[in-house]
Amino acid sequence: MQDHDLQPHLTVLEAMHFSANLKIGAELSPASKKIRMNEILRAIGLYDAKKTRTGRLSGGQKKRLAIALEIVNNPPVMFFDEPTSGLDSSTSTQCVALLKQLAREGRTIICTIHQPSALLFNMFDHLYAVAEGECIYTGGTGNIVSFLKELDIVCPEHYNPSDYCKLRVACTHLYHKQF
Repeated sequence: MQDHDLQPHLTVLEAMHFSANLKIGAELSPASKKIRMNEILRAIGLYDAKKTRTGRLSGGQKKRLAIALEIVNNPPVMFFDEPTSGLDSSTSTQCVALLKQLAREGRTIICTIHQPSALLFNMFDHLYAVAEGECIYTGGTGNIVSFLKELDIVCPEHYNPSDYCKLRVACTHLYHKQF
């Protein structure tokens, strides 16, 4: 997800056709594939850009197209490596909102996010935090502050819990605890 392996001379729709034919094959009729592709492009906000060559898309559009190419066959579990890297805050929020919508539709979404803003951090349902190769926290993002407090680590009121947790991990080894 960090790098896009998009063919710059294909249009968005051609890239979707290629992905659908490879991933779905003959499971769906051409008409059903077309309906699915258009639904996905509308959902991710690329329907109006479907005739645009992928090489001319913005960074955010490329990220969303990369997601669209992955979900064309409706997989139950999806992995994303830093889907927000290189994006501005508005586009990052749109990207995470799309992933959250996919999760609400029943898919399991797993992604790595480095240095999320407080807004992005709070959009996630479950956090698995790792330090030095070990899990230091697993649970809801809304529970991290109380978790830190139980370890006598008080997160100041207006701090991003994600930033504060990273700062504390850099200075202290947190004990294993699971909520």
